[in-house]
Amino acid sequence: MIADQDTTNQVLLGGSRYADKSVRVPVVTLDSTSQGKVPKLIKIDVEGFETEVLAGAKATLENRELSALLMVLNGSGAHFRSDEDSLHRQMQTLGFRPYRYDPLARRLIDLDGARSAAGNTLYLREPEAIQAVVRASPGYPVLGAEV
Repeated sequence: MIADQDTTNQVLLGGSRYADKSVRVPVVTLDSTSQGKVPKLIKIDVEGFETEVLAGAKATLENRELSALLMVLNGSGAHFRSDEDSLHRQMQTLGFRPYRYDPLARRLIDLDGARSAAGNTLYLREPEAIQAVVRASPGYPVLGAEV
């Protein structure tokens, strides 16, 4: 893994010019680490390596206990020849709909099948139930606004 790129560190391909700035990181699949437990929410922010992460999360993604997944699709997938539109379609095939969250209004915004232009797409199952939880949750003051 490239280790000197701050928030854009990513998996290192063999023969990369960054080999001297790399660290070894153990890689395991989500399915192998879950031990039968599935979270309500997963965030995937792996700088283009999303195809591989989803491939190792087949059982987790198919489990209806997983309610939400936030995935960063910002063009980094091109580095690994990954088709981010295909990943987006895969999420919808698994029963997730794309949304974005407006923290100031405390509401989910249906993206009508599109990916978020900002790169962070929130994929939800049962968005009405999630919206009800958001509305019932206490707000927190952040920089003078209640979120």
